[in-house]
Amino acid sequence: METIYLDDFLDEGIIREKSFRQKVLEINWNDYNAKRVMIKGCTSVPVPTWAYLILPHNWPRSPMIFFTVNPVLQ
Repeated sequence: METIYLDDFLDEGIIREKSFRQKVLEINWNDYNAKRVMIKGCTSVPVPTWAYLILPHNWPRSPMIFFTVNPVLQ
């Protein structure tokens, strides 16, 4: 299972849409083809709902996408 950490998208301690979208464009989505993907939320800051929607929109070839802030799924 591949994991995307939303902490990697922080800009000055928060998730800003403009910089978030730019970082999403820089990801090599071929690395996630045919793999299960977990999107792990931030533990230190609130995550806007749109952030959870933008990521899976960019790789429709993943058979399963999990969203979590629970460390048990690691």
